[in-house]
Amino acid sequence: MPSKPPRLFGVTLVALLVLTIASLSLLRLVLSLLQWQFLDSLEGVHPLYLALTGLTWAAIGFTLFWGLWRKHHWALRAVCWGALLYALYFWLDRIFLSGWLKSHTPPANLAFSAGLTVLILVYIFGALSRPKIKAIFGEPHERSS
Repeated sequence: MPSKPPRLFGVTLVALLVLTIASLSLLRLVLSLLQWQFLDSLEGVHPLYLALTGLTWAAIGFTLFWGLWRKHHWALRAVCWGALLYALYFWLDRIFLSGWLKSHTPPANLAFSAGLTVLILVYIFGALSRPKIKAIFGEPHERSS
Protein backbone atom coordinates (compact mmCIF):
# COMPACT_ATOMS: atom_id res chain seq x y z
CA MET A 1 0.00 0.00 0.00
CA PRO A 2 1.58 3.31 -1.07
CA SER A 3 1.92 5.92 1.64
CA LYS A 4 0.43 9.36 1.21
CA PRO A 5 2.84 12.27 0.64
CA PRO A 6 3.78 14.43 3.62
CA ARG A 7 1.44 17.17 4.80
CA LEU A 8 2.23 20.60 3.40
CA PHE A 9 2.68 23.64 5.65
CA GLY A 10 -0.42 25.45 4.30
CA VAL A 11 -2.65 22.48 5.06
CA THR A 12 -1.11 22.16 8.52
CA LEU A 13 -1.91 25.82 9.29
CA VAL A 14 -5.50 25.42 8.11
CA ALA A 15 -5.85 22.20 10.13
CA LEU A 16 -4.54 23.95 13.26
CA LEU A 17 -6.96 26.84 12.72
CA VAL A 18 -9.84 24.36 12.40
CA LEU A 19 -8.66 22.53 15.53
CA THR A 20 -8.49 25.82 17.45
CA ILE A 21 -12.04 26.77 16.47
CA ALA A 22 -13.30 23.28 17.33
CA SER A 23 -11.58 23.41 20.73
CA LEU A 24 -13.00 26.85 21.51
CA SER A 25 -16.45 25.61 20.52
CA LEU A 26 -16.05 22.63 22.84
CA LEU A 27 -15.04 25.04 25.59
CA ARG A 28 -18.18 27.08 24.86
CA LEU A 29 -20.27 23.92 25.31
CA VAL A 30 -18.55 22.88 28.54
CA LEU A 31 -18.66 26.34 30.11
CA SER A 32 -22.31 26.87 29.17
CA LEU A 33 -23.17 23.57 30.89
CA LEU A 34 -21.07 24.38 33.96
CA GLN A 35 -22.47 27.91 34.28
CA TRP A 36 -26.03 27.09 33.19
CA GLN A 37 -27.79 28.60 36.23
CA PHE A 38 -25.78 31.80 36.10
CA LEU A 39 -26.31 32.22 32.35
CA ASP A 40 -30.02 31.45 32.73
CA SER A 41 -30.35 34.24 35.30
CA LEU A 42 -29.02 36.82 32.84
CA GLU A 43 -31.13 38.63 30.31
CA GLY A 44 -30.36 37.87 26.70
CA VAL A 45 -29.25 34.63 25.17
CA HIS A 46 -30.38 31.32 26.65
CA PRO A 47 -27.64 28.88 27.71
CA LEU A 48 -29.21 26.23 25.48
CA TYR A 49 -28.23 28.31 22.45
CA LEU A 50 -24.65 28.56 23.71
CA ALA A 51 -24.49 24.83 24.42
CA LEU A 52 -26.00 23.77 21.08
CA THR A 53 -23.84 26.07 18.99
CA GLY A 54 -20.78 24.94 20.93
CA LEU A 55 -21.68 21.29 20.37
CA THR A 56 -22.46 21.82 16.68
CA TRP A 57 -19.25 23.67 15.82
CA ALA A 58 -17.12 21.36 17.96
CA ALA A 59 -18.50 18.32 16.13
CA ILE A 60 -18.10 19.93 12.71
CA GLY A 61 -14.65 21.28 13.53
CA PHE A 62 -13.21 18.03 14.90
CA THR A 63 -14.62 16.14 11.89
CA LEU A 64 -13.04 18.63 9.47
CA PHE A 65 -9.73 18.54 11.35
CA TRP A 66 -9.70 14.75 11.23
CA GLY A 67 -10.46 14.82 7.49
CA LEU A 68 -7.65 17.28 6.81
CA TRP A 69 -5.17 15.48 9.03
CA ARG A 70 -5.93 12.09 7.46
CA LYS A 71 -5.95 13.62 3.94
CA HIS A 72 -9.45 12.41 3.06
CA HIS A 73 -10.57 13.41 -0.43
CA TRP A 74 -13.73 15.14 0.88
CA ALA A 75 -11.87 17.33 3.38
CA LEU A 76 -10.77 20.18 1.09
CA ARG A 77 -14.24 20.99 -0.16
CA ALA A 78 -15.80 20.41 3.27
CA VAL A 79 -13.34 22.78 4.97
CA CYS A 80 -14.05 25.50 2.40
CA TRP A 81 -17.80 25.16 2.95
CA GLY A 82 -17.27 24.95 6.70
CA ALA A 83 -15.18 28.14 6.67
CA LEU A 84 -17.90 30.03 4.80
CA LEU A 85 -20.64 28.75 7.11
CA TYR A 86 -18.59 29.50 10.22
CA ALA A 87 -17.88 33.04 9.02
CA LEU A 88 -21.61 33.55 8.41
CA TYR A 89 -22.44 32.10 11.84
CA PHE A 90 -19.74 34.24 13.49
CA TRP A 91 -21.13 37.45 12.06
CA LEU A 92 -24.79 36.62 12.71
CA ASP A 93 -23.91 35.61 16.27
CA ARG A 94 -21.93 38.80 16.73
CA ILE A 95 -24.65 41.04 15.29
CA PHE A 96 -27.53 39.55 17.26
CA LEU A 97 -25.81 38.81 20.57
CA SER A 98 -23.83 42.01 20.90
CA GLY A 99 -26.89 44.24 20.82
CA TRP A 100 -25.46 45.94 17.76
CA LEU A 101 -28.90 46.09 16.12
CA LYS A 102 -30.55 47.63 19.17
CA SER A 103 -27.85 50.21 19.87
CA HIS A 104 -27.24 51.09 16.19
CA THR A 105 -23.59 51.48 17.16
CA PRO A 106 -21.13 49.15 15.47
CA PRO A 107 -18.40 47.62 17.64
CA ALA A 108 -15.12 49.52 17.83
CA ASN A 109 -13.16 46.69 16.22
CA LEU A 110 -15.58 46.09 13.35
CA ALA A 111 -13.08 46.92 10.59
CA PHE A 112 -10.41 44.71 12.14
CA SER A 113 -12.80 41.77 12.60
CA ALA A 114 -14.17 42.08 9.07
CA GLY A 115 -10.69 42.36 7.59
CA LEU A 116 -9.46 39.37 9.57
CA THR A 117 -12.47 37.31 8.48
CA VAL A 118 -11.78 38.10 4.81
CA LEU A 119 -8.05 37.46 5.23
CA ILE A 120 -8.63 34.06 6.85
CA LEU A 121 -11.16 33.01 4.19
CA VAL A 122 -8.80 34.08 1.39
CA TYR A 123 -5.96 32.13 3.00
CA ILE A 124 -8.04 28.98 3.48
CA PHE A 125 -9.37 29.01 -0.08
CA GLY A 126 -5.97 29.89 -1.50
CA ALA A 127 -4.07 27.27 0.48
CA LEU A 128 -6.54 24.47 -0.20
CA SER A 129 -7.02 25.19 -3.91
CA ARG A 130 -3.37 24.75 -4.92
CA PRO A 131 -2.92 21.93 -7.47
CA LYS A 132 -0.21 20.26 -5.40
CA ILE A 133 -2.49 20.06 -2.36
CA LYS A 134 -5.43 18.83 -4.42
CA ALA A 135 -3.20 16.08 -5.82
CA ILE A 136 -2.16 15.00 -2.32
CA PHE A 137 -5.81 14.77 -1.31
CA GLY A 138 -6.65 12.84 -4.45
CA GLU A 139 -8.67 15.55 -6.16
CA PRO A 140 -7.98 16.32 -9.81
CA HIS A 141 -6.91 19.92 -10.34
CA GLU A 142 -7.77 20.09 -14.02
CA ARG A 143 -11.06 19.15 -15.58
CA SER A 144 -10.96 17.35 -18.85
CA SER A 145 -13.47 18.37 -21.49
